[in-house]
Amino acid sequence: MNHSVIKRYIKLYLHFFRFTIIQKTQYRFSFFIEIFIELGYLLWTIVFFSVVYSNINAIAGWTYDEMLILVGLSMIFGQLLIGLFYVWNHRVLPERIKDASIDFTLLKPINNMFALTAANTYPGSFIAAIAGIVLIARGLVGLNIVIQPLNVIVALVLLINSLIVGYAIFTIITSFAFKFINASFLPDIANDLVNQFSGYPASVYKGVVKILLFSILPVLYAASFPAESLIRGVPFYHVVWSFVLAVVFLLLAKEIWDRMIKLYSSASS
Repeated sequence: MNHSVIKRYIKLYLHFFRFTIIQKTQYRFSFFIEIFIELGYLLWTIVFFSVVYSNINAIAGWTYDEMLILVGLSMIFGQLLIGLFYVWNHRVLPERIKDASIDFTLLKPINNMFALTAANTYPGSFIAAIAGIVLIARGLVGLNIVIQPLNVIVALVLLINSLIVGYAIFTIITSFAFKFINASFLPDIANDLVNQFSGYPASVYKGVVKILLFSILPVLYAASFPAESLIRGVPFYHVVWSFVLAVVFLLLAKEIWDRMIKLYSSASS
């Protein structure tokens, strides 16, 4: 894919994003309700960990303030993934395939994988991600440490690559809806797999499970390793491996998507 094509799709994505924001802000009451709910969830999270850590000093070597940073990053990862790719893309795709409402999209002169799995956003999730930022800030204040700029950059790189991997896993699993008629459960399976393990420290996992979460389902790069990077730094090989995972998973998603979509037969055909 050359530079001009990438630039075109970035512009196209930003156009879709602006359109979604305009639509969402027309319903301001719903917008403020979402903010209120997320503030409540933020308060509940802080209270929960306060109670847990009132009886112990650390969990798997992670103190209260460190855990707040980890949970905050996990929250940001999960909400960005849901808002960017899940709610109006993968979650509704099986039904759109079933009732053939994707036909019009397939006629458009844009990549069908992009149009059906990444073009529509859910701004409510971005509001929820703010709560994660607050948790990270609270944790950093509690730790009273000087954050190195390089560690921040590494954490962002790991998080972005994790979002790409998460998107790829969503796409791989949901693409099987082209093969199976009643497959509305597939997006939920993908969402649970990606988000289920991301909110825990890497030190919790041992043996085969840790290897699995390091390579096959690499959710450790979503929150645990970025949090470690902010607090104490991580080995450089984590950065390299996160790039490798992002490229491999994205290529695999494209290959499986192309194979699955060939099985699609419109209800009108």
